[in-house]
Amino acid sequence: MRRARFIITTILFILLYLAVFPRLFREWFETDDYSHGFLIPLISIYFLWRKRAELKNTPVSGSAGGIFFIAAGLILYILAKTGSQFFLQACSMLIVLFGLVYAQAGPSIAKKTAFSIAYLIFMIPLPQLVYTTITFHLGLFSTKLTYFLIRALGISAAREGNIIDLPTCRLIVATPCSGLRSLIVFMAASLAIGYIFQKSIAKRALLFGIGIALAVLMNTLRLTVTAFIANMLKLKAIPPVVHDRTGIAVVILGFILLFLINDFLAKRK
Repeated sequence: MRRARFIITTILFILLYLAVFPRLFREWFETDDYSHGFLIPLISIYFLWRKRAELKNTPVSGSAGGIFFIAAGLILYILAKTGSQFFLQACSMLIVLFGLVYAQAGPSIAKKTAFSIAYLIFMIPLPQLVYTTITFHLGLFSTKLTYFLIRALGISAAREGNIIDLPTCRLIVATPCSGLRSLIVFMAASLAIGYIFQKSIAKRALLFGIGIALAVLMNTLRLTVTAFIANMLKLKAIPPVVHDRTGIAVVILGFILLFLINDFLAKRK
């Protein structure tokens, strides 16, 4: 009976959000800022796999309390669908999913799986207005910080908005260079690393905050190194290969620092 109920609710859940999945996949494929989306469900499943013994030993007992979350998620979905708000439609999917776990497996299992379900928020593209606002302010902040570092290195430069004029070329901090992709990736990574390796909630929160700071600093470092190379080689234009290679190197450096900080926090009582 329980297995039949699980199969039926799973089918209904898939049918309800059948229109959401193709949009998610398309965003992951076509938008660089969300290309990490494919990894998020896999990481979430890994969280559940790590808790498999604990979940197996937890009594399964359905609870009517899950109906509240299911109802809330469905209401949000209807409102979001009416207003063509894809972000909220996808968010409602997570609420309904949690409600189904709560209703069928009980509050104990729902509590143990809550983080894995909530982590799926990182696979959902931001609303366009939020995306535009964040990229604008993040890009402007990175430009200001990069300009300060460039001048500190003794490089002659002038800044206007998100544009830095170097002696031989111009560095434009456009939307792809704003650092939003790095920010989302470092947020998701720091949260996952903290959840796996840190037992203290305070340390997890601290590592998450450090991940955000690292994302901004690494993007600024990438822009500064790019400007330094362009000035040193007296480039008339900055080729994409310079952007790409400095970006890869800086991201690797950022993750190394993140793991080192995680190890440092793990060893401290």
